Amino acid sequence: MASTFIRIDGPLMSLELNKDKNKVAVAGRRTFKIFSIDDGTFIEDLDLRGTDTVNLNYSFTDVSWNSKEDHLLATSATNGAVITWNLNKNHHSKQDRVFLDHKRTVNRIAFHSFEPWLITCSQDSTVRCFDLRTRDSGRIFKSNTESIRDVKFNPHSTNTFAAVCENGGLQLWDLRRQDKFYVQYAAHAEPIFSCDWHPDCQWIATGSRDKSIKVWDVTPSKPVLKYVINTIASVGRVKWRPMRKHQLASTALVVDWNVNIWDLKRPFIPFECFQGHRDIVTDIAWRTDPKSVVSCGRDYLLYYHVMSDAIRPADSANPQAVCVSCTGDIVYSHRVHSNTAPKPSKILVEKLLWKPLPTKAEFIDNSSQLNIFSMNKNMVPDEATEFFIQFAKRYLLTGKSLAEICEHNSNVAKTLRKHNISFLWDIIKQIFSTNFFDGEEILPSEEAETVAADREETDEESEIPTELAVALQVDDELPDLLSYDPKPPLDEMITDPCMIGDFVFGDKEMDPLSLDYDNCENLCLGMNGVFTDKFDLDENDWNLPTEAFALRHEIKESSPPPELLPSTLGPFYPEDTPIPSVKFVKSGKDHVPLHVKWSQKLPRWNSSELIAATLQHHANDGDFQTAVCVLLVLGEKRRYLTKTTNVDEVVQEQWLLSYIDTLNRYKLWNIATEVIQLSWLSNVSQLNQHSTTMRTSCGKCRRALVRSGWLCDRCHSTSASVCSICHKVVKGLFIWCQGCTHGGHLLHIRSWLRDNRLCPAGCGHTCEY
Repeated sequence: MASTFIRIDGPLMSLELNKDKNKVAVAGRRTFKIFSIDDGTFIEDLDLRGTDTVNLNYSFTDVSWNSKEDHLLATSATNGAVITWNLNKNHHSKQDRVFLDHKRTVNRIAFHSFEPWLITCSQDSTVRCFDLRTRDSGRIFKSNTESIRDVKFNPHSTNTFAAVCENGGLQLWDLRRQDKFYVQYAAHAEPIFSCDWHPDCQWIATGSRDKSIKVWDVTPSKPVLKYVINTIASVGRVKWRPMRKHQLASTALVVDWNVNIWDLKRPFIPFECFQGHRDIVTDIAWRTDPKSVVSCGRDYLLYYHVMSDAIRPADSANPQAVCVSCTGDIVYSHRVHSNTAPKPSKILVEKLLWKPLPTKAEFIDNSSQLNIFSMNKNMVPDEATEFFIQFAKRYLLTGKSLAEICEHNSNVAKTLRKHNISFLWDIIKQIFSTNFFDGEEILPSEEAETVAADREETDEESEIPTELAVALQVDDELPDLLSYDPKPPLDEMITDPCMIGDFVFGDKEMDPLSLDYDNCENLCLGMNGVFTDKFDLDENDWNLPTEAFALRHEIKESSPPPELLPSTLGPFYPEDTPIPSVKFVKSGKDHVPLHVKWSQKLPRWNSSELIAATLQHHANDGDFQTAVCVLLVLGEKRRYLTKTTNVDEVVQEQWLLSYIDTLNRYKLWNIATEVIQLSWLSNVSQLNQHSTTMRTSCGKCRRALVRSGWLCDRCHSTSASVCSICHKVVKGLFIWCQGCTHGGHLLHIRSWLRDNRLCPAGCGHTCEY
């Protein structure tokens, strides 16, 4: 049998199998259907929602199937409604009851294994237990915390259930006591989204947004953490595998679209993995056979997985590993074959190539080695570490102009003998802090073409400046003096003095301001841009002028005429550009203006690609510090680097996080905070926006003070916050001595220390507050 799937007409949020495991109910925001499972295929039996129903009660978040009565189901909705369904009804609508007691979204519902009870948890931070034999609102359990994400009856105890909270707490309740839970502890540091009781023992598994699955033993009075599984994404659902004590399945809320099977004895990599879903897997359920599992997701797919199609990531894992701690310790492991293992000879290998392998399995003893290298704590930090710390402490990132910051950082690098980094800061200064940089040279090619097109429309003609123009006038009906081809025209005029050649062929060089315009038809424009008389270009007149020294011998071969020289238009013209045609018009008027239709413009240098490549080079070498500091100093000008290069925000975020993490490792917290504050990316700048909570402990039972800092919720003692001077409970600012732990009101302690040095509690300790 192979894995199969069916596509539903909407995203699925939850599924549940009946007691015989041959039917499955799936529910979503637009779907509520029941399918029969026959040889791994799904056959639709009933559509309980319909397509024309528009009601928030049918926007389902969870579904549960009664484990005793096969015709009873329950669903929860986003508006807080809880609906029970009776499949034995003859009416088209199978809806039985609607409970509207919750005020906010109901996250999970669950039937009791033996009793006709239905338990629900909601965003309103309450848990309700409904007795299906009555029509009352049921029992209410207020958690006094944030929202409740999941709730499950204890299969090993009739009157207890577990609830997991938004604040990462796990609560154990007794149905006979509604006022308070009997056990509560912080299971995770972040919200818990799912929990599941082990079917064979008093273990409960919890999955959290902190990318971990924890298994707790609740047999003793205080739960004990048994196992921890680290995942690559936030955990959405956890389900124990039947008939396998140390295995469970999980799904993720983001990134991972697979159904992972974990073994508690090897918690670092999934034991097996099911693929096929194209979006987040929202729910899973095991059949009676531990070799098949059903899953649904937001990709509209309902899957039936079998173990024969599962993949084992451990088979593809690298058996070698290495790890470096923040203190410099190195740990690596590798596979070592036993020296006693037989090594096949060359003849044996040749035989195996032509004969089938033996059916009897052969095993080779393997052993593993673990090597730990510890850094001597008295050693001086290596040179790279010392350079990193010095750069971090002495660099300037803000407070002055760009040129001053670059110059300062360049001097720092030069002092530390890092001349390549110093040269980089000098380049940044020259490019981004002078008039050479105006932002245009690093525009994308599309924007540059747009700018050129705009200039072409506005500047149709450009006159040569007066000092280079011929002071003559022509009639309006006469054509332009110079007509250049090919097109398209460009926007700049040929005004660069270097366009005029260094010498001309002939006996004399002609000044454009002293031309004889009565004989304009005898003039021509040389290939080097100088006007000459065409009669002076006779083949017999191609001798070089007399030099300052006598020639040793006569030059027999004369220079070739201009027509035979290589075709070129100067340093600014491409090789395949034809020579522009020149036309002189004779006129009787005094002045003839020279008009240039177009000229070649020297392209700007695109410095963004060079800067981006340099930063990537430093980052690839592990020098995130230089790359990040350059980006921080550039400020708003760094946006030019992202337009034409691949240094996008994702790459910049990786550099920033790597640099901040390294600063924290070397305890440079102030510099790390400065980098976070100067960050231009929201994911990085929000790192220091998370609240930091430090809880004090009760002086009597040593439990953390959760709700207030002066009253213990467990023993109701106030001894931890009693002032040593006035002997009253401190409900405001409390100051204490870390040596003897005695303290009191801030004003009282301050007044006491003006005249006394010993502790006001009489313990004899010399307090320092």
